[in-house]
Amino acid sequence: MNLPTAAGKPAERLKKLRDDFVSHLPGRIGRMREVLGESAVHGCDCCRNEELQRLFHNLKGSAAVFGFDGLREIALEGEILANGCDDSTHCRQALGFAVDRLERAAAEIAGASVAAEGGEFLGFNLDHVGLPAAVDACGRLIYVCDDDAASLDQLVTQVACFGYEVRGFPDTAALERAIDGRRPDCVVMDIHFPDNRNSGTEFMAAINRRFDPPLNTVFISARDDFEARLHAVRAGGTSYFLKPVRSADLAAVLDEITHVQPVEPYRILVIDDEREVAAYHCMILEEAGMMTTRISDPLRALEALEAFRPDMVLMDMYMPGCSGTELAQVIRQVPSHFSLPILFFSSESDQRKQRAAMRIGADGFMVKPIDPVALVSEVAIRAERTRALRALIVRDSLTGLFNHSTTLYMLENAIAASDRNRTGLCFALIDIDHFKRINDSYGHRAGDQVIASLARMLKQHFRNSDVIGRHGGEEFAVIMPYAALDMAVARIDQLRTLFERVEFADGAQAFTCTFSAGVAQHVAGSSLASLFGVADRALYRAKQGGRNRVLASVSEAVAA
Repeated sequence: MNLPTAAGKPAERLKKLRDDFVSHLPGRIGRMREVLGESAVHGCDCCRNEELQRLFHNLKGSAAVFGFDGLREIALEGEILANGCDDSTHCRQALGFAVDRLERAAAEIAGASVAAEGGEFLGFNLDHVGLPAAVDACGRLIYVCDDDAASLDQLVTQVACFGYEVRGFPDTAALERAIDGRRPDCVVMDIHFPDNRNSGTEFMAAINRRFDPPLNTVFISARDDFEARLHAVRAGGTSYFLKPVRSADLAAVLDEITHVQPVEPYRILVIDDEREVAAYHCMILEEAGMMTTRISDPLRALEALEAFRPDMVLMDMYMPGCSGTELAQVIRQVPSHFSLPILFFSSESDQRKQRAAMRIGADGFMVKPIDPVALVSEVAIRAERTRALRALIVRDSLTGLFNHSTTLYMLENAIAASDRNRTGLCFALIDIDHFKRINDSYGHRAGDQVIASLARMLKQHFRNSDVIGRHGGEEFAVIMPYAALDMAVARIDQLRTLFERVEFADGAQAFTCTFSAGVAQHVAGSSLASLFGVADRALYRAKQGGRNRVLASVSEAVAA
């Protein structure tokens, strides 16, 4: 599996892929010559002719991808000849001549400099290829300005609990100096200051005349009159909160304004027997912030689908052992993959064949060489659709986290992967303390606010590789692959200390909450029920021991 922004600059990775392609040319052309030799001895049967067509076709597409137009033209001529081969001596001689020309072209390429940098040979710059990057809240700077010292201190403390870098200012002069020094990602601005009922909005209107684009601004105020709200709109305010501000609601707005996206990257499975071409397309998608896995053997596709659970499949049309159209039909036979988007990419320019591929269940067709920007766009559109449809089935509606059944399914997969790869795995159960009391005292709306806030903090606090689910009611589950027990406990305990500082409000009443957690480490060979039971018993002891604590069950995990 390849994560987004894999190591190495795009230019370096492109050059290596191109050099690898060149170094493998003698072997590919040698195989063409072997097939021709077998045809001369045994006759040009259907299987040999299909292999020869595929060899020319694949070389045509790969040469186009890596910018070798002369090589592509010769391979195209060879493909046309192989497609119409009648086993005559003349036909075999013509094919032999095409292979000779490929051999000479490959030798010239190998002898020439292949030091083209970056994407220059393909006419693009990968620096401009990409989707809006997912960012952590901790990388976002928030300025809060309020002349009420108690309100300012509370807001700075509360917003910081959600992972933001926050600075507070008691007056507009101090805020202006800070803005001139470093532009924030958002300003949380009070409207009413002692010198003027509308000082906050007037100040931001003046500031934004100096900035293009204007600063993101959220206004806060004790005023609920139309005039105050209209001033906020005219000053460029994105949102408006009445005091006292609910920190969880403010954090949700800040997440949206500052593009904090606590979701994992799109997961794309690339299937292509052309290894360098597959690696090239994976590189483009990774540079755009996606996560990829590639396989060269189509017979391993179902195994890869189960292990990786992609949002879409990017697949070559012509592969040995199983064509792309055949593989698409096999994938569609599996109910859980019936709606999974499949995008074909190939150097096939025959529109009839393209339409035939679409009829058997493909969602799109792109002709090599593929423009990187177009590739990212086509893949992202389909992957987003898959996410939206899948979310209706596997996500909890209140929190956006995985639901109970999906969490258990993913835990089962994580256990299998841990055993297979001999890597660490920790599992935690988190339960909000005295949650029934919260519902009884403040109402179910306040309870939902607490659940949603903890869910948001969980998503921000853990890695993209971790799996977070709502196990039921006020209970959450966290699956942490590759994690050692001490690291997992420390991570959850750090979140616990942040969560207990968050203030919630129901009308004029403010309250805080805590949670307890039990953590277990998986031991090779133990079952899902065993791991779950260890975490559950650790959680029970944390509750019995006074709540608001994180406990682990190392000895029980080892014994399981």
